[in-house]
Amino acid sequence: MTSRAMARTRTTRRPSAYILTASITAALLGLAGCAGSTAADESGDGRTLRVAVAYEPLSMDLCDSSSARNGMFMVENVGEPLVDLDFKTMELKPRLAESWKAVDPVTWQFTLRDGVTFHNGQPLTAQAVADWINRVLNPDLECWLYGSVLDDNVQKAEAVDARTVTIKTSSPDTILPRRLAFVMIGFVGSDAKQKTQTPIGTGPYQFVEYNPSADVQISRFEKYWGKPANFDKVVYPIRVESSVRSAMAAAGEVDIASMIASQDAKAHGAVNFTVGETIYFRIDTKLPPFDDLRVRRALSLAIDRKTFVQNVYGGLGEPANAIVIPQTVGYPDHVTTEYDLAGAQALLAEARADGVKTDTPFKVVGWAGMRSSNGSEVPDTIVAMLKAAGFNASTQLLENEAMRTRLGSANDPTFGPAVVLNAHGNSLGDALVSLQGKLGCKAPQSSVCDNRLDALLKKAAQASGEERAQLLSDAFSYEHDELVALVPVAYMADTIIRSDRASYEPNLASSERIDLSEVTVK
Repeated sequence: MTSRAMARTRTTRRPSAYILTASITAALLGLAGCAGSTAADESGDGRTLRVAVAYEPLSMDLCDSSSARNGMFMVENVGEPLVDLDFKTMELKPRLAESWKAVDPVTWQFTLRDGVTFHNGQPLTAQAVADWINRVLNPDLECWLYGSVLDDNVQKAEAVDARTVTIKTSSPDTILPRRLAFVMIGFVGSDAKQKTQTPIGTGPYQFVEYNPSADVQISRFEKYWGKPANFDKVVYPIRVESSVRSAMAAAGEVDIASMIASQDAKAHGAVNFTVGETIYFRIDTKLPPFDDLRVRRALSLAIDRKTFVQNVYGGLGEPANAIVIPQTVGYPDHVTTEYDLAGAQALLAEARADGVKTDTPFKVVGWAGMRSSNGSEVPDTIVAMLKAAGFNASTQLLENEAMRTRLGSANDPTFGPAVVLNAHGNSLGDALVSLQGKLGCKAPQSSVCDNRLDALLKKAAQASGEERAQLLSDAFSYEHDELVALVPVAYMADTIIRSDRASYEPNLASSERIDLSEVTVK
């Protein structure tokens, strides 16, 4: 069977938007390994909120705050963007900028809100905003925002006067204000070339301390320009195991437990909700045996996505056709990802007959407890499916910094050939950022550099409406047919558990960020 014959088929069917409900049967696990005070502050004033999180922070610098591993406590709380995105309506609204406009095809102008101060007492000025954005754009700093939200098409930010800042791009970028909704503005300290562990923003809460393997603490900023913070103090206990976070909520030790695994999705206080995230894996396309397109196609065909969703997430989710959800502008509704074990085996046999060493050992790299799973469930499940097809795969779990390095080091022979599992969120609602950040020639996480793909993305960046959507869809199709660098696995749902005293309604972005202004307690 030829590789062309085994290419994944297309249909005109559009998958349903994944409005999901819980359908699993799991009991609340017993309290074990939980330490700390009760959710209400020990002083009895009840003004301390506790939110259990799953991950150790990758970084405390606000230039890394678009990552789900930092967003819960940084985004919207310690840091604020120029422009805010309403995740219910997906419309932009003012935040640190009162207004914005395009003054020419490659220049956006933002007028800042008056009377805003940083947590260190310094005023928010156009120069401070320009300094911060230019810092994010420094590739040597390796900010998470650079490559995932902003890219080198954004040239520089400049202060026009005290309250007016302009941002220039090389070519037109019609969604730059929407991108900036994910860029938290921080204060540039004395050493702009080093990341900080003591972030300074303008939000309703200021950073207090980070205790590794224990918690992150923030407190009310009394001089906040907007509505006062709901709580005097917020503590984020760090507990890797979902069962522990669930038990903490059951015992009243935390008000909210985030990223809960499927076995606890029916626990008392559990709320299941859709998220804008996709589980996918990136292939080292330039390292043997993955430098052969047939081998990469075989990897995708070997993944039984329906079984994955059922076994790992208890049915909470749907098989994924792309790394963005169906509601995203540019979603390729004509592309499907199929499970075909026999087809995968045939492709490997064909490649092997041509001298490709298809039995080369490689790692399926992932985080422990990845996206509401348990331990190594996600990579272990993928490994089992790949072995069934004839691949020589094994699981490798990495800690935060090592995983971050691995994500930013595609095709590195010192690691050996690998597929790296990740969860990609696109709350932005536009596929360009996802495609550029994961597949662009200069994107830190990209394992390919393809001129045709880059040309499509550049053209899409300057387009709008149906033309933009079609160009982005075409880019997905091209990657699907000719590159196979990214293999989507599942569209995700998530679960939080609220204590009896807490009130919070999750939204599309709640797996990445919890805006504390939307949380109340009895």
